[in-house]
Amino acid sequence: MTTITLSYNERNKTAQAVVKFIESLGIFKILKDDEPNATTIKAIEEVKKKK
Repeated sequence: MTTITLSYNERNKTAQAVVKFIESLGIFKILKDDEPNATTIKAIEEVKKKK
Protein backbone atom coordinates (compact mmCIF):
# COMPACT_ATOMS: atom_id res chain seq x y z
CA MET A 1 0.00 0.00 0.00
CA THR A 2 1.28 3.47 -0.85
CA THR A 3 1.19 6.15 1.81
CA ILE A 4 0.56 9.81 1.05
CA THR A 5 1.12 12.40 3.75
CA LEU A 6 -0.84 15.64 3.64
CA SER A 7 0.30 18.71 5.52
CA TYR A 8 -2.16 21.59 5.71
CA ASN A 9 -3.23 24.51 7.85
CA GLU A 10 -6.07 23.21 10.05
CA ARG A 11 -7.60 26.69 10.17
CA ASN A 12 -7.93 26.94 6.38
CA LYS A 13 -11.58 26.25 5.49
CA THR A 14 -10.74 25.14 1.94
CA ALA A 15 -8.15 22.66 3.22
CA GLN A 16 -10.66 21.32 5.75
CA ALA A 17 -13.26 20.88 3.02
CA VAL A 18 -10.83 18.98 0.81
CA VAL A 19 -9.85 16.63 3.64
CA LYS A 20 -13.51 16.01 4.52
CA PHE A 21 -14.22 15.27 0.86
CA ILE A 22 -11.35 12.77 0.70
CA GLU A 23 -12.62 11.10 3.87
CA SER A 24 -16.18 10.98 2.50
CA LEU A 25 -15.10 8.95 -0.52
CA GLY A 26 -14.54 5.97 1.77
CA ILE A 27 -11.74 4.53 -0.33
CA PHE A 28 -8.86 5.88 1.72
CA LYS A 29 -7.64 4.89 5.17
CA ILE A 30 -7.09 7.94 7.35
CA LEU A 31 -4.14 7.72 9.74
CA LYS A 32 -3.61 10.30 12.43
CA ASP A 33 -0.12 11.26 13.63
CA ASP A 34 -0.98 10.62 17.25
CA GLU A 35 -2.18 7.05 16.64
CA PRO A 36 0.56 4.42 17.02
CA ASN A 37 0.72 1.71 14.38
CA ALA A 38 0.28 -2.00 15.11
CA THR A 39 4.03 -2.62 15.48
CA THR A 40 4.36 0.15 18.06
CA ILE A 41 1.35 -1.08 20.02
CA LYS A 42 2.79 -4.60 20.09
CA ALA A 43 6.16 -3.31 21.32
CA ILE A 44 4.49 -1.27 24.07
CA GLU A 45 2.51 -4.30 25.23
CA GLU A 46 5.66 -6.46 25.31
CA VAL A 47 7.46 -3.89 27.46
CA LYS A 48 4.51 -3.67 29.85
CA LYS A 49 4.40 -7.45 30.26
CA LYS A 50 8.07 -7.64 31.19
CA LYS A 51 7.71 -5.11 34.00
